[in-house]
Amino acid sequence: MLNSVFKVSAIVLILVLGLSACQKQIKTKESSFEFNVRKVPFSYSKSSFSVCKNRKSKCLALTDIRYALFGRDNAIFCFFYLKGSDTLKPKAFATPGILSLSTGKRVFGKACFESKKIFRLQGKVFPMILKLDKQLIKKDILKIVSKDNNKFYMKNKNRFGTSYHILSCHDGILQYNKDKCLFALYPSVKNTYEISVEESDSVWESTRVKRSFDDCGVIARRSYNEFLSKMPSLPERYKRSRELASYILWSCIVDKGGNYKRPGILMSKNWMHYIWSWDHCFNAMVCSYHLPEMAWDNYMTIFDAQDADGRLPDMVGYARISRKVLKPPIHGWTFQKMMGRMKFTDAQMKKVYVDLTKWTNFWLLHQDSNKNGIPEYNNGCDSGWDNGTEFDINGKSGKWGHFESADLSAYLIIQMDVLHELAKKLGYAEEAFRWKQKSDKLLSLILSNQWNGDKFVTVNTDDHSLNNKNLSLMAFLPIVLGKKLPADIRSKLICSLKNDGYLTKWGLATENINSPLYKDDGYWRGPIWAPSTMIIVDGLNKCGEHELAKEISRRFCNLCSKSGFAENFDAKTGKGLRDLAYTWTASIFLILGHEYLNE
Repeated sequence: MLNSVFKVSAIVLILVLGLSACQKQIKTKESSFEFNVRKVPFSYSKSSFSVCKNRKSKCLALTDIRYALFGRDNAIFCFFYLKGSDTLKPKAFATPGILSLSTGKRVFGKACFESKKIFRLQGKVFPMILKLDKQLIKKDILKIVSKDNNKFYMKNKNRFGTSYHILSCHDGILQYNKDKCLFALYPSVKNTYEISVEESDSVWESTRVKRSFDDCGVIARRSYNEFLSKMPSLPERYKRSRELASYILWSCIVDKGGNYKRPGILMSKNWMHYIWSWDHCFNAMVCSYHLPEMAWDNYMTIFDAQDADGRLPDMVGYARISRKVLKPPIHGWTFQKMMGRMKFTDAQMKKVYVDLTKWTNFWLLHQDSNKNGIPEYNNGCDSGWDNGTEFDINGKSGKWGHFESADLSAYLIIQMDVLHELAKKLGYAEEAFRWKQKSDKLLSLILSNQWNGDKFVTVNTDDHSLNNKNLSLMAFLPIVLGKKLPADIRSKLICSLKNDGYLTKWGLATENINSPLYKDDGYWRGPIWAPSTMIIVDGLNKCGEHELAKEISRRFCNLCSKSGFAENFDAKTGKGLRDLAYTWTASIFLILGHEYLNE
């Protein structure tokens, strides 16, 4: 009997220990990393709220990204705290679920999201000052009405629309001082305070706070961890960077609404809070591994705004669509990548076939001013390389013209090859044949007209000029064609990439570092960018240069591990530049790390 009890006890002990070990194992899989909120915004999937370094005031602010122009005039309020008679800026760090505000020595405030529409802030000891934008109040753009002692209505008539927010005090004392343009938040007798900010509408509808503060943090963390589990795997040494990249993507998801006909991923919730019509391709690709529905939505979101003539907009925002310029047609190349990772229904393939056909024909029919069969960019922005040196005219960038650039033709050749494949799958035999003919013809044209014997050149057809001083990486983008290029051209491109000043410690500079036109923070005139890196890596891999593709991927991933996921990077120092939390950088880090660095 005693032996039986011991046996049962031993079994129970083993089960308990096993369960405990299992729980510990599960816990270690959950991410608990911290990040600097002045670089990476604190937000929530599908929310319009973002806590970030305000572009105008440089202070930490709660913002609404729906109606602003590149982060201007969209601060709901900026965070400060009182210590004695001093008004001070808090330190700020966050996990995916909780934002912490600190004096530098102790945490006095925390914030979370109850939902995509409700932001909550609680604190203790130190009163908080929530500063408003004086100019918005002075110009009567921002109006604040006291509903009662604990509730205020905030109406911001911004450039592209009006936002409505309800500011409620749940604990402590909240006072509005219009003359000083601020709210003062003081602790209650319990030495604590709490407020919420809710996105509302013109009738001031409110859903009210329902969950405990701690539960809100847990729910947000679970949502993030679920997304993290669907991101591509990377080597262990990139664990924290993978977590941060995934957080940036998760937090930048935007819900259906306004101009967005479906959920998508913004480029950033700092100030680049739009979806551009080539940036979205990389976010669609990273989702194509394990999130097929999200991949489809991110790919199609720009096509939802396609014109009748096939033109795609430059970018789509919640409240505005810009059609002033174009972006390069990498969509066939993107779809080709996605087809290798996920399955598409016949209906989806038919939809893509129709939309890609219109997009391709737009370039062939409407972007060929001299009718020589070679499509043209109108300026650098059309190429995505806004101020790239290939487009300089008389030493000045940003000029308009008609530029025949080999990278544009290369993208369209791939796009027509994809249309050829789709036509075959869909049973459109004659159309498949015609796409193959068009692709071969354009390849022949760029080889005879845009290769000068040493490199691909961009020609302004208005006067047949080109910028002989430039040493832009853009000339290497046609390598994405892989073995469709003749062996001698591939060899010259690869040799130059290896030896001529493009490949730095951190990756591929967009302008040769020995060029007289190189600038450390020159946007597309020197810094390392994620998309150019991925396009060239893909081309090298197609050419059989697997080790070089792997090495460039390693350098880029190490760069992101060191400097985060900036819009671009100083090619010499690796310092992050411009918007410091950019989703296509995060996506490309995850793709390159997964495809080229996993053993």
